[in-house]
Amino acid sequence: MAILHGSWCMTSKGCFFLWAETWRRVPSESFYSEAIFPYPFALNDTELLTQPLLKNIGLSNILSQQIIALPTDISESGDLTPIYSATTNIPKSYLYPWQITGISLNPKQAFQFLQSLPLNTVITSDSDLGEDLRFWSHIARWSLDLLARSKFLPGLIQQSDQTIISQWQPLLDSAIDQARLLRFAQQMPRVCQVYQELIAGDSLAINLPLSAQDIIINFLSVMIDQQVRNVAKEVNKKAIVSLPIWQKWLQSLGEQENTINAELTEIESLETALKNWTAPLQYSLSEPNLFATAFHLHPPTEYNPNWQLEYCLQAIDQPEFIVNSNIVWNHPVDSFNYRGRTIKHPQETLLKGLGLASKLYPVIETSLQQARPQSCSLNPLQAYQFLKSYAWRFTDSGLGVILPPSLANREGESIRIKY
Repeated sequence: MAILHGSWCMTSKGCFFLWAETWRRVPSESFYSEAIFPYPFALNDTELLTQPLLKNIGLSNILSQQIIALPTDISESGDLTPIYSATTNIPKSYLYPWQITGISLNPKQAFQFLQSLPLNTVITSDSDLGEDLRFWSHIARWSLDLLARSKFLPGLIQQSDQTIISQWQPLLDSAIDQARLLRFAQQMPRVCQVYQELIAGDSLAINLPLSAQDIIINFLSVMIDQQVRNVAKEVNKKAIVSLPIWQKWLQSLGEQENTINAELTEIESLETALKNWTAPLQYSLSEPNLFATAFHLHPPTEYNPNWQLEYCLQAIDQPEFIVNSNIVWNHPVDSFNYRGRTIKHPQETLLKGLGLASKLYPVIETSLQQARPQSCSLNPLQAYQFLKSYAWRFTDSGLGVILPPSLANREGESIRIKY
């Protein structure tokens, strides 16, 4: 049975490399650790193109080669024994570069291909999906979810050759998307991080694994840019703008040619305007933080008829990990350790979150006049309005919301608050 593999490659334009392997007996003396050899388990071009899934979608004229660092057993004498991906109880091994023939898909082809993949593992009796290909099928579906929720915004990108291009970028500002990014980065198969650049000669040096988050964000950026651009080109982009550079930028957002040719001063003015425009989002667009400001809603007690909205920090990857505001205010430092975890910029994180929340829910503004704000008192009507109209906006903006057990997980049910 052949196993289909594939991963996103962070090239200048981005591509998705598909390949497949099957078990074959390989004599250990066939390879020695002084050159880059064709991967012996990989299907050749004829075998690859006859795979049912690839044959049916007409991928026949885009064969290419890729160097991938794969687990390999290296004997003391230097003989190489590649390790088949389906092998269990893998012995001690090393990453060694192998040359693989496969299919290079452009972003449009990659998106269509990944959408065609079934969610189950086995495609046919003759082929199977590798964990890397299954992983990217989930990331592609995540990109569809971002598109459906309009989680993208336009921007400017400076490329390595100093050219300026317009690009639609994913907006991962919600608590759900931030948690997904962390989880997917942790789950990314290692093989997706060790695709190597093609170098002239037989250089055996391999690059260190790329950042899983960088690869995922690059994939989402390219896919979302392509999909939104296809829609934007059908939209009338004539707008009332004060500067020609704005018209160039707007036009380029809906065209395949996205390079912006303009004077440096014009580009700088556009960058400044875009930065000011996205200023409310800088909290979520800045360097990722493993903690976010959260709001813990407490029900009335026997001695207090009002609800309490407590301010705290919450771990994005571990929602039950809570740091109350009193602890945060007692640590005016760049970082501190709490219950085995390092919290960076605790007070800055809490204040940024409170500032964002006050724009979404002005009721809490009064409580923020205190030197060390810790909570806000809500009457029953305010608590109802928060649950009904604002809690989802908080989570959609990257803020955490912690509800009482009696109100948690009650989507679709009516909310009843006793007055």
